[in-house]
Amino acid sequence: MSSLWQFLVWLAETLDPINSLIGLATTLIAGFTAVMVWREGQRARYWWREIRSQPGHRPAILILDLLPERNVRAQVENFRQRQEALRNVPDDRVITIQRNTKLVPEHMPELQKEIRRKVGQLSDAGVDRVHVFLAAPQPAAATIGATLANVPTTLYHFDAELGTYVNYGPLRLLG
Repeated sequence: MSSLWQFLVWLAETLDPINSLIGLATTLIAGFTAVMVWREGQRARYWWREIRSQPGHRPAILILDLLPERNVRAQVENFRQRQEALRNVPDDRVITIQRNTKLVPEHMPELQKEIRRKVGQLSDAGVDRVHVFLAAPQPAAATIGATLANVPTTLYHFDAELGTYVNYGPLRLLG
């Protein structure tokens, strides 16, 4: 029994420092990971604030007025004139897509083609950011989001309680 006891004592003395090193390394790695995750979150929040406040060097405005019996162009123009970043967008880079009838699923392919065509025209003009003002039913909004997913887009939506448009930030995160 004595040799077994000596072996167990030797094993405990050998493994105890190894366990301490493994525990220390695990703690350091976990701490480093926590700092990296925190820094990434800070960077994402900073990027989000920056992209919401930067209009781009050659911005354009796309007004999607897809609700029947409603014309939001004047409302957008009033908002635009109050915003420093949007006030100087030339009129030739302000495009409106409007529908005066209720949207049904059969209308979506043509709407997508028209949006792509208009955004293509803006890209050909050297536009680097499209500010989208959206007045559309939810299914159309989802389709529009998918259509504009690869375009640098900032989304604005009218908030009835505030009585003005609210900048919801980029449509797609790049980070």
